[in-house]
Amino acid sequence: MIDPNLPLRGTELKHNPYTHFGKPLLGSGLATMAIGGFLLAVGGEEFRKAYAREVFIHCIYAAAIGFLVWLVFEVRTNRFKFPEVARVIHQDLILLCKPEDWLGMGAAVSIYRSDGDYERIVGPAEVINIQQNGLVQIQVLDVFEDEVERQQLTEALRAIDKAHFVIKPGTMKGWSR
Repeated sequence: MIDPNLPLRGTELKHNPYTHFGKPLLGSGLATMAIGGFLLAVGGEEFRKAYAREVFIHCIYAAAIGFLVWLVFEVRTNRFKFPEVARVIHQDLILLCKPEDWLGMGAAVSIYRSDGDYERIVGPAEVINIQQNGLVQIQVLDVFEDEVERQQLTEALRAIDKAHFVIKPGTMKGWSR
């Protein structure tokens, strides 16, 4: 059964870089300008005449430093997620997965089988379709264990529980179509 709560591909909101980076920059700029304005207002007329430019320049520096600190912590957040396998279509060697941002048309991926703490490579695969409902079709291209034919590959996939599939970006070194 397909999850009706999944958004249609292309209709979900992607973060706009102007608002994603602009809001913290604007916030740190406004905060430091408010502090600078407060200092100029409290300092009196002589202070304002003598130090207005310096306070303004230091506010710009403080806003830039505040933005850079935010940027360092923003980049360190881990947003990468492995896609969850929703269904395995054995006859076509296709894994139907829930969408993730890094899965795009034609993306080369590797399929692993999770055995407790150890992940065993199954083989290379490729994203062949992103459905209208957002689910992603991943075609298994080969199996690394042995030289196997399509029937044996189908049986090998059938033997693996869908909860034990792990999908990672990229293919193994040395594999080619």
